[in-house]
Amino acid sequence: MSRLTKPLLFASPEECERAFYEALEAADAEAVVDLWLEDDDVVCVHPNGPRLLGYAAVRASWNSILSNGPLHVRGTSRKSLDTPTVAVHNVIEEVLVGEGKSQQVVSVVATNAYVKTTAGWKMVLHHASQAN
Repeated sequence: MSRLTKPLLFASPEECERAFYEALEAADAEAVVDLWLEDDDVVCVHPNGPRLLGYAAVRASWNSILSNGPLHVRGTSRKSLDTPTVAVHNVIEEVLVGEGKSQQVVSVVATNAYVKTTAGWKMVLHHASQAN
């Protein structure tokens, strides 16, 4: 299904999160950015990266990262705290890195937060760091 035929309104935070990981696998930066709330208070921290504040900085980071191709990542072991308007998910991301025979799976701990808006659920936080 192309990005243009996917629903832009997410009925649940789980649906938004699923779309996030699908967009990473597809290297679809536009789809990733569409998931975020357009707000100056959104925050994104990539592993070993700085704290990015605001929609413009978050958008630029995903455009840069996904310009290198897809991220082969799978979210597992999700723990969540859900309220009617806010959801916080902590996941272990299994990220495939390297090429050919030197590929390995690296574990990343990520926290994703979502808010319910009139346009459905939107991402407001992604904070990822390499697991020890």
